Amino acid sequence: MEKSHMVRTILILGILCMLGWMNIACAQDSSDAQRKTPWFENIVINGFTSASISYNANVPDSRKNQMRVFDTDDNSFKIDVIELSLQKLAVNPGDVGFCFHLTAGSSVAKVARSSGLDIGDLDFHQMYVRHIANAGRGLTMDVGKFVTPLGYEIIEGYDGYNDNATHSFLFGYAIPFTHTGVRMAYPFSDAVAGTIMVVNGWDNSIDNNRSKSIGGQLAVTPAAGLSMYANYIYGPEQNDNNSNNRSVFPV
Repeated sequence: MEKSHMVRTILILGILCMLGWMNIACAQDSSDAQRKTPWFENIVINGFTSASISYNANVPDSRKNQMRVFDTDDNSFKIDVIELSLQKLAVNPGDVGFCFHLTAGSSVAKVARSSGLDIGDLDFHQMYVRHIANAGRGLTMDVGKFVTPLGYEIIEGYDGYNDNATHSFLFGYAIPFTHTGVRMAYPFSDAVAGTIMVVNGWDNSIDNNRSKSIGGQLAVTPAAGLSMYANYIYGPEQNDNNSNNRSVFPV
């Protein structure tokens, strides 16, 4: 082989090796850049506030509206709730996230507060860690405190609010506000999903007896814009009573 031809071959091989090394290095840099994404860029922050005034034409001496839920104070302006929400979303199988909803205010935070979580006039009405397991379509597991799936009306917040100025008796007196425990949800198909949970009970951050409550939800979406839900919860809810079980089956 001529010397000049050998030199050209060596140069070409050297250039090819260099280009290959550059491609590998760029891929590694790209991967490193993805791994080094600041943690706070994955955090979603939201806020919400609600204010109201109520007036009772009966002018009660106690200045309290009877049988109401959040609108209990007569003839008073109120900041019902100020909410700050921090979330790391978990969407796909394998993802890990969390949800913290911190509330303050004169109505929602005080009324919806669960027993056993005493932090003054503040309340975490949601505070859980989420993991979506690589099982079938993705099994979602939440551990912590979360709002109840029971009922039609919800606790006001950035992710939803009541369309009416007040709430129904069923919202205030027939269902819990929150649960503390474990829940698992699984989408069986695009139209059917199920949820089960094992919790301390109704609005108990620390259980008031030695037994747990079991609940579940079946969600069916037969067509776009049409959803149907069936919920159930069963367990003892009285203080230091492990046998007097209560059942609620709202649909």
